[in-house]
Amino acid sequence: MQSTKIFLLYNDEDISVFNHPDIIPIKLNQTEYFESEFFRMIEAEDVPNADNIGIITPSLFKKCKDITLDTLFKMRPTPYIVKLFTTNEPCENNATMYHGIFFVVLWSWILEQYDISYLNFNEYPAFFSNLWITRRDLFIEYLAFAKNTMNLIDKAPLRIKEVLETNPHYGDAKISTEILELRFGKSYYPWQPFLMERLICLFIHLKETGQC
Repeated sequence: MQSTKIFLLYNDEDISVFNHPDIIPIKLNQTEYFESEFFRMIEAEDVPNADNIGIITPSLFKKCKDITLDTLFKMRPTPYIVKLFTTNEPCENNATMYHGIFFVVLWSWILEQYDISYLNFNEYPAFFSNLWITRRDLFIEYLAFAKNTMNLIDKAPLRIKEVLETNPHYGDAKISTEILELRFGKSYYPWQPFLMERLICLFIHLKETGQC
C-alpha cells in the first residue's frame, strides 16, 4: 500500500481542520515568493520517507469542494502528479489573461535560462495554488528545480528586475494594499508567486513529454 505525506503551507490561518498524522504544517517565511518560499525553507533530506509527497494550503477545501482528508490520502499520481486544482485554460492563455504581456517577457526569460522553447508553453493546461501530490523522487527533483529557478530570478539582469517591479494585475487579491505596502514596499502583489505557480506546470509537462 502506498504511503503519502503532505506539507501544509500556512501563514496565520486556523489549520485545525487539517489535523492528521500524515500532514506536516509548515509556517511560511514572509517573502515575495509567498507559498513558494517553502521550496527554499526545506532541503531534500527534510522530505519524509513516503511513496508520495504533496503540498496544500488552507484554501484546499474552498477551492476543491469534493475533497476530504480521507479522499486526499487515497489519491495516487497517474503517473506523475495529482492536480488538485486545475483549469482548462492553456498555461500561457491563463497567465496572460490575468497578468498581461509582461508575463510573456518574464516567462520567456526563465525558459531561456533552461534552453527550453517557448513554443510548447501553450500545449498543456494550468494547475495552480500549490495544491498537488507527486512521487517522492519527482518531488525531490522538482525541489532542486524550484530552488534553482528562484535563485535565477533573484539574480536576474536589470531589464528583468525592472519588469519584476511592475504590477501583475492580480484581480483576486486576498491581501489588502496596506499590508502589501508594508511587507513589500508596493501596493500590489509581486510577480514571483505567479511565476512559481506555473513552474510546476512546466516541470510536469517536460516529464510527460520526455523532455527531462
